[in-house]
Amino acid sequence: MTTADGPGRRQYDIYLHETRKDRRIVVGDATTNLRLVRARRIRAAEVPAAAGFQDGPTVIGGLRGGGGPTAALAVVTAALRHVAAAPEDALLVLGHGPDEALSAARARSLLAVLRGDEAAWVAEAAARGTARELQAILAWAAAAFGWPCDPGPADGVVGPATRQALHRLRKAYNEAHGATLPLNAPLGPDDWRALFRCYQADLERRLAEDAAGLRARQAAVRLHGEGAHGCGPAWSLARVRLEGLPATADERVDVLAFAPDDPPKLACHAEGPCAPKVCDVYRKGKYRAAPLAAPPDAGPRVRVRLVLRNVNDAPIAGRACELEVAGARTALTTAADGELVFEVPADARDASLRLLDPEAPATVIVPLRLHALAPPDGLRGQQERLRNLGYYLGDLEGEDQLDEDAPDAWRSAVEEFQCDQGLPVSGMCDAATRARLVEVHGG
Repeated sequence: MTTADGPGRRQYDIYLHETRKDRRIVVGDATTNLRLVRARRIRAAEVPAAAGFQDGPTVIGGLRGGGGPTAALAVVTAALRHVAAAPEDALLVLGHGPDEALSAARARSLLAVLRGDEAAWVAEAAARGTARELQAILAWAAAAFGWPCDPGPADGVVGPATRQALHRLRKAYNEAHGATLPLNAPLGPDDWRALFRCYQADLERRLAEDAAGLRARQAAVRLHGEGAHGCGPAWSLARVRLEGLPATADERVDVLAFAPDDPPKLACHAEGPCAPKVCDVYRKGKYRAAPLAAPPDAGPRVRVRLVLRNVNDAPIAGRACELEVAGARTALTTAADGELVFEVPADARDASLRLLDPEAPATVIVPLRLHALAPPDGLRGQQERLRNLGYYLGDLEGEDQLDEDAPDAWRSAVEEFQCDQGLPVSGMCDAATRARLVEVHGG
């Protein structure tokens, strides 16, 4: 605050960061050596514990329905975009929670996702991951990828529902990534590794990058010091004096970006527990925060693959199309093999595809019914795939119905597929037929 203090004199109320005290000074108009420095601006984002964690240290990608802009992967996306725009800035991840060890572990977990450090994340999750965290991540994977692996509410008990969900996640992951996770083994590091790679796949989607592009973004992340620390309960919202900090919860992880010319001193973490009295970050005066804006979270999406062929079974190549989902239209073009690949919201059930041809008298409109495929080891999943390939035109049966009970139309469809693929024709969807069906269909 600046006020007049008599002719030729002005007074200033200032905060001296080094001494942590407010002070009033009075200067005359002739003063030439006074230099007042405003607080430096930093960028900040928050992952509240309720949006990114359960009862342990392992970060959760998001909640059912996406989790909004404070979901962990939304904040990681915002941080990686900031790094691309301001590559000289250094990032610092600070955890806040009931104790220092837990808050530090949460900060390290989020930092590992941000940097793509699979080994660090898997080691932490395998050593300290909890049942509630596993359940929450399984539910996230079900929403993000349309896999049938939602175990229901996170109750912290690895019961039949959670074991079945883990079994189904392993099957879906193996099909999607050509992996060989054992379906009935106890939970182990390979499962956590697969879940981390699911996080990476979701970040690729959010950033519109392939795997190499995401790795390049993560490799460009600069850290301040070790990059992650735990503050325990030292900086609850009631104690924070950092102007503009976009925090909403005492229990949280903050992601902060500092310009290279004025990073904070971390004497508060030099030894022992967090020492708030010497904290450069959250005390009044040195910095003021602006949001590290997370992109609007469009919620979970699933990938759809179509192959368009004409009546002679030849691919419809290079055809301009227009996809409409929930009123939004997207221009697409079929590949040389007639393939179209696109993403839709996970809860979308209906869409339409217009085949555009300026020489045709009328536009062809193909209605699409969208839903996640059932696993290929069940009858329903086999029927869905064979129907998508044009072999099966009958009704879809219950997921648990046995092959022996399938109708004649189903057996005929299997026989026709086996004949076309050079497999022994039995009318039964045995292991070899299922494997070829997944290969031909694509998942």
